[in-house]
Amino acid sequence: MFDHIAQVNADVVRWINEFLGGRRVELTREALTQRNADHAQRAAVRPREETLADLKTSSARTSEFLRSLTDEQLTVMQEWGFAGTQNVGWVAGVGLSHPAAHLKNIKDALGRSLP
Repeated sequence: MFDHIAQVNADVVRWINEFLGGRRVELTREALTQRNADHAQRAAVRPREETLADLKTSSARTSEFLRSLTDEQLTVMQEWGFAGTQNVGWVAGVGLSHPAAHLKNIKDALGRSLP
């Protein structure tokens, strides 16, 4: 899951840049499901240290990027695949809520609290 979070951090930055460049994000639920399954197979054999380094780097980069967005940029509208017409603020919200949702799943799977 941590590797997945790191990947989506980079995706959020890319998706926002697509919106700001006037381009729609082409993504179906089926494509997303397949992409996640393919990524899970690759991540299963990836060294833990690489995953943690990517997570740390991508989280810092994404956080800095999201903080740099202007109010005007947050209102830019575009089509985002299966979610329909959205604005940059919505995409940024995905970037912020996505890790929290998965951390809850990780905690639940481990049956304990994480810091």
